[in-house]
Amino acid sequence: MPSDAPGEENGTPTAPVTARETEAIEDKRHYIGPIKLGVGILPRHVGAMSYIALASVVTTNFLSLMQPHILSQRIHLPKELLGRTGGELALTMNMAVLIFTLFFGAIADRVRANRFMALAYVGMATACLLYPMASSLKALMAVIFLLGVSQTITLTVGGAHGLQYPDNSSRGKYGSMMSILNIGGVVLIAAQIGPRLPEWLQHLGISSLSSLRFSFWIFGLFVAPGCLVAWYWLKQDPPVHRESKLDLKAEVVTLGANLVNVLRYAKSNKRFQLVLITSLFMRSDFAVVSTFLSFWVAAAGREHGISTTDAVRHAGQMYSVVLGSLFVAQFTVGLLADRFNRVTLLLAALLFVALSYLSPLLIHDVFAPSAYLCAVLLGLAEGFIVMTLSALMGQEAPSHLRGASIGIINLIAIIGVSLMNYTGGILFDKVSHVAPFAMMAALNLGTLLWALPFLKHRNDTVEGDLI
Repeated sequence: MPSDAPGEENGTPTAPVTARETEAIEDKRHYIGPIKLGVGILPRHVGAMSYIALASVVTTNFLSLMQPHILSQRIHLPKELLGRTGGELALTMNMAVLIFTLFFGAIADRVRANRFMALAYVGMATACLLYPMASSLKALMAVIFLLGVSQTITLTVGGAHGLQYPDNSSRGKYGSMMSILNIGGVVLIAAQIGPRLPEWLQHLGISSLSSLRFSFWIFGLFVAPGCLVAWYWLKQDPPVHRESKLDLKAEVVTLGANLVNVLRYAKSNKRFQLVLITSLFMRSDFAVVSTFLSFWVAAAGREHGISTTDAVRHAGQMYSVVLGSLFVAQFTVGLLADRFNRVTLLLAALLFVALSYLSPLLIHDVFAPSAYLCAVLLGLAEGFIVMTLSALMGQEAPSHLRGASIGIINLIAIIGVSLMNYTGGILFDKVSHVAPFAMMAALNLGTLLWALPFLKHRNDTVEGDLI
């Protein structure tokens, strides 16, 4: 397979590239419509990245939506433990992300990203194969941990690799294209087709348990080609030769130093403090939706005598509405974030999230049309908070600590997701099926009250080097 790297062909080094040849390479750019691609990036590279990104996000959302099926039909879990077990499974995946983020982030520039990412899709396909065959919670957790490790590779190595695909002048358009593709794919494949697969297979005369198993395997067949696509069709970075070996201890020390510097900067910048605190719930809100929406609908289905298959299909429809609303909010708020003060917008987003996540408490029948209005509010709230926080983070993160800031913020977000999923699972079983949503409403409202004094700092200027 010919390499895309200048100076390397079929794995054999060639003559060094001259300055004139380098200029020619720089000038020769490819486009996808109005999107200008980076140096050396071909449309097929973007096509490959689009497919593997879609396969990753679709697989994760499909497994999350189908968990009630596995827990009730395969594990025969009592309904009283449904929420707590779902929270523990989500915690297991997040722990895998938390544990391996540092390691994979440290080696991201030391490996050929396309080959390393191919391993991730082997892991995802294996998870789809083994998940419906697990006969115990420990086995389920092992499979979920494998999926978490695979997802971490795509987030760290894949995320770093993908930065080179768009030209800097087209990053916004490229990001919008990928967002539309991923959200559309999740809505169509994971939320609409996925929950219906067991029912369709049963109509062919396949038993309930076998149809569930085959549904997961079909998704495994969807994600498995990602291994070959990543290996052969992503841009193939040349191997990086380093004299020094990877020193994880040094990486941990560097992480600690970055954390100290970021916190020191936050002490001098009130708006950045707000970003750090709010990032604790940045992903937790939506994590609660993706984890407990299907459990809520499945539990309500049992109470109404509705089969798990029909309940999960309804959950998929509600999840589609959530994602559609999220996309609308992201597009709209993205425009507002450039026109209004971002601190004010973030506080407004916290209020909107708090009110929206109280809406499930007003739903007496999750199968009634009013439940879709609740789904709309949840999606709008998530899009509102993510876009405003991202805009403020990009504005306030210091240029010399931008990478460290994003890393620390992501770390805080992962910790928040882990805590909220685990706590939400306990509340789901012990208090109410909508208690996890009420928990997030209370946390966002509390954050808003704490953050109100930050309004007086919304127009502060930060001078000089604060570190």
